Parts: sequence; structure tokens; C-alpha cells
Amino acid sequence: MTPSTTPTGPGRDSPGHTGRYTPPGVGPSAALPDLLQGIAEALIEARVADARRAMDSIAFERREATRRRAPREKDLAAIYDRDRYLCRYCGIKTILTPVMRLLSANFPAQFPFHPNWKTTDTHPAYWSLSATHDHVVPLSHGGDPLDASNIVTACWPCNSRKSGLLLDDVGFVLRELEEFHVAGPGRPLPCVVGGVRPPGPEPW
Repeated sequence: MTPSTTPTGPGRDSPGHTGRYTPPGVGPSAALPDLLQGIAEALIEARVADARRAMDSIAFERREATRRRAPREKDLAAIYDRDRYLCRYCGIKTILTPVMRLLSANFPAQFPFHPNWKTTDTHPAYWSLSATHDHVVPLSHGGDPLDASNIVTACWPCNSRKSGLLLDDVGFVLRELEEFHVAGPGRPLPCVVGGVRPPGPEPW
């Protein structure tokens, strides 16, 4: 699999979190802080019944986690090739992480890499240009984890920003390759697809 993301904002692709979640009986989620504070105050004042009623209004329904299926490396290689190694959201040309690892192995001083992707010890290109794969319709929204039409090449920053959200949630548009005016296919060094990934959650 390819590098995943380290989401920096809300909307992780976790059970029960859709990116547009509004607790039942609460209205906009912005009301949650006041509601939770009120529940805490009710408990402090020994108004347990009031606290329980308020908490019932935002009760979270747990769902059994399903085992995720990941696309095979050869399928990802075909997707990267299809997309010419361009991020389908912003159009930047991405680089496979193993390719950059090869450069770091040969030029450790000029192009450093930290095994835990420590920002102070890793060249910025890893964070800005690493090729990742993203599910256009996230798995938490019912997206197919293996359908190539639901998987696109994404740069690390775009993948991180989109996280487990829908395109409309982040104002993204899935761009067609013709929009990028790229002459010829990318040069992927396909022999090094996969095998290297950063820490973090599964790709969205």
C-alpha cells in the first residue's frame, strides 16, 4: 500500500463519524459544548435524571467495525499509472515514497529521511510530494475499497485534508487528467511501488 495520511483536522474515517454528524435532538453540532457543560453541571448538582435525559439525546450508536480490504500493490501501480502520478485533486506531480527513500539512501545528508517521519529530520518533499491513494467515496460512506474507479492518486497534503470526508465537505473536485495538460505518461519507476509507508491510519 502507499503512504497514508496523518489527518490534521476533524473528520477521521471512524465508525459513527461521517463529517456531517449532527447528534439527534441537539441540532447543529456547535451546540454540543453547551449541552455537555450542562450535563456536567447537572451531575455536580446531583440532578442525575436531568443529566441522563440530556445524555440520551446525544447517545452514540456503536457500529461493529468491519475488516477493511486493501487494494493490491499491482492494482495501485495500475492506478498510479492511469493517473500519470498526478494528484487528482490539485494536479501536482507526486513521487513514490520508495523512490525518495532510494534518494535518501544515496544522499542521506542532502535528502534525509527519518523512519518515523520526524519533520525535523525528514526532507519536506516527503510530506509535500509523496504519492498516496485515496478513496473518492470514503469507506465510512459506503465507498468500495477495491473498485479502481473509487481510488485515485492524491498528494499527501490533499489526502490529509480530505481525510474521511466527501469531496463536497472539503470543496474538492475530482479533476480529469485532460485538465492538467501533461505531455506523455509519468515516469513511475514501477519496480519500487509499495513496501514503504509512514506511520498513521489506513488510507481513506
